[in-house]
Amino acid sequence: MQQSRQPHLNYPINYTSNISTIPKMTRYNLIVENHSGANQSYALVSAAPDVSNGGVKPKIWSTVSATAAAPQESTISFAIQNQFFGFVGSSQGKPEDAVTVGISVRRPVVLGQRAADGTAIPGTTLAVTIASDINAPTFDDHDRPNSADANSFAITTPIFDNQVAINNNWLIGVGGAGNGSNTPIAAFIPQPQVTYQIRPSNTYYLIPGRYDKNSIVDFNKVGNRVEIDFARFPSGEVTVVHDQSGRLTIQRD
Repeated sequence: MQQSRQPHLNYPINYTSNISTIPKMTRYNLIVENHSGANQSYALVSAAPDVSNGGVKPKIWSTVSATAAAPQESTISFAIQNQFFGFVGSSQGKPEDAVTVGISVRRPVVLGQRAADGTAIPGTTLAVTIASDINAPTFDDHDRPNSADANSFAITTPIFDNQVAINNNWLIGVGGAGNGSNTPIAAFIPQPQVTYQIRPSNTYYLIPGRYDKNSIVDFNKVGNRVEIDFARFPSGEVTVVHDQSGRLTIQRD
């Protein structure tokens, strides 16, 4: 699908660009020490974002955002930034475990927030449109008034045949930056004429094993994993130790 131009991020007319209202990009660092006695591979998967639409919540698939190999007695790291984007795309087959999610078009977003004086600053709103010549979703190039809730961005969808979306594995979702690349984090099949409020999560799962980047994984079905909620670590840095018994343990200061 042809990539169209990147629109600017439009703010309300009364928006004042000062240090208290400009969102600060947070960088997280996950360090993994492999003391398991064997060579290991690891995958990083985000917890599903909170997605609300005023009705039935969609089924959300999380994807592998980064992978790394760690020889025994080595240390590796994952760099994660809360610099998010919305995307439209599709999966290579019916969305399920191990199926790869592809991004067709992506747009940078700013999450809703509050200024120092308590004023609400809505987050970015993206509008999906259907490209008639290829009958596939893309983003409208025309700016939309920002309307997303706090810590969220919004995606609106037009009229389309929902069965076509299902049959063609259409997906929309949230992606992020990490380890030097932009990848999908989570995705779901869009419904027509809906406004989705999407709030990304600060929680990630580290999973031992070989996984393909951008592939769907249900971390709830993975027995050996460790949950890392970066909101609980003000420094933004977390160290996980993989010991000889196979346990993954967060190292406390």
